[in-house]
Amino acid sequence: MKVNGIFSADFQQKTDVGRTDQARRRLDAERIDKARQRTDTGGMDQARQMSGTGYMHSMRRRADACGADAAAQKHKNAVESVGQHPSGIRRIRRHARDRPQGKANYSIYQFSGKELLKYLGIYILLDGCISYLFFQSVIAFTVLLPGMFLFFREEKKSLLKKRKKEITKQFLDGIQLMLSALQAGYSPENALGEALKELRKIYPSDAPIVAEFHRINAQIQMSHSLEELLLDFGRRTNVPDIISFAEVFLTAKRTGGDLIAIIRNTISCIRQKQETTQEIETCLAGKMMEQNIMSAIPLLILAYIRFSSPGFLDVMYETSVGMAVMAVCFGVYLLAYFWGQSIVRIEV
Repeated sequence: MKVNGIFSADFQQKTDVGRTDQARRRLDAERIDKARQRTDTGGMDQARQMSGTGYMHSMRRRADACGADAAAQKHKNAVESVGQHPSGIRRIRRHARDRPQGKANYSIYQFSGKELLKYLGIYILLDGCISYLFFQSVIAFTVLLPGMFLFFREEKKSLLKKRKKEITKQFLDGIQLMLSALQAGYSPENALGEALKELRKIYPSDAPIVAEFHRINAQIQMSHSLEELLLDFGRRTNVPDIISFAEVFLTAKRTGGDLIAIIRNTISCIRQKQETTQEIETCLAGKMMEQNIMSAIPLLILAYIRFSSPGFLDVMYETSVGMAVMAVCFGVYLLAYFWGQSIVRIEV
């Protein structure tokens, strides 16, 4: 009995130890599983974070690209829609007036080197003739030299008027070609490009209208509005016909009017004005020739007397009274010349 009790106690003790070891192994296994789960969860979170970071960078790059496109489109839409209100039209006009310099300014004429030498020689020759015929004095020649600036200014005005007339004629041809393209179904911007192709066949490459239409066409490709560029061209030429056409074109395009009919009427008005100007110039051509001949007659008379009777006018050059009389005659001659020029100069 005693032996059986000891045996039972020993067996019971071994059983408890086995159960304890089994419980410990189960507990260790559970801890290992939990540790693995935590490791897997952390790795998945890290992978998700890395994936999310890459996704965000990709989305940001796409957003930047889309943002650049959206900004360009927004600028284009703003340019296209700014004139829907009269204040927008005023902003376009103000922006065209304040555009940066660096482009050709056709309202100011600058002599080239050859022209400067040409008109300088003409004035020196004219100054020598007047000094010899009216005063017979080198001092008079020197005193009259500053008058070359007045002579240059008048010649610049004459050349500037001719250039403006030529630009107006070329511009009228350009908008007529543009109108033909509009009637064929082109948009105003594309119609200008088609007109440029035809103008290159009519005028040389250095013609003002070819250079300006080429510049406008290039600026249109850079999302500038055609109305703004035409206004800028009109302000740089300072030609009333071009400015009025740009104003009408701006209003018609922004307010949704019949663009083709308005341009056709504007071309008709400019054409009528040019025809009227040509008729007036034709009528005045004879009178202008008479005025130029009458202006040359006093000089021819003095030259005839000087060479036919050399001593006849010596008293007019050697006495103070004679020099004063010749000075008064020269002043009257200049006054009559400029008066005659103002009479035959008629602006339409």
